[in-house]
Amino acid sequence: MKQSRILAAGAAGVMLCVALPAAADDKVIFENDRVRVLEVSYAPGATHEMHSHPDHVIYALGDAKVRMTGEDGKSAEVEIKKGGTRWQPAVTHKTENIGTTTLSVVLVELKEPAR
Repeated sequence: MKQSRILAAGAAGVMLCVALPAAADDKVIFENDRVRVLEVSYAPGATHEMHSHPDHVIYALGDAKVRMTGEDGKSAEVEIKKGGTRWQPAVTHKTENIGTTTLSVVLVELKEPAR
């Protein structure tokens, strides 16, 4: 499975973010020079190995339960509710669908740094 990664390099206070290909389970539904919109779907038991996102917004298309594990190895179980929306700063993590329903979300990644 491919990983979605963001490469960042800063110089003189300027940040450049480049989005690499989405995971095989992710579908890019819109992209331009400022945002990338993904439809993400993982069946129960599916895992998306360690990957990164820039600042992003998540909109849940259904209920799900996931385990998020950070680069530091710490993990948390998260209950996702249909219609829920969440802002998430840039993150590197592993995602595991530990529930009994398919994880289905729309994820909007920002390509520009915060102003």
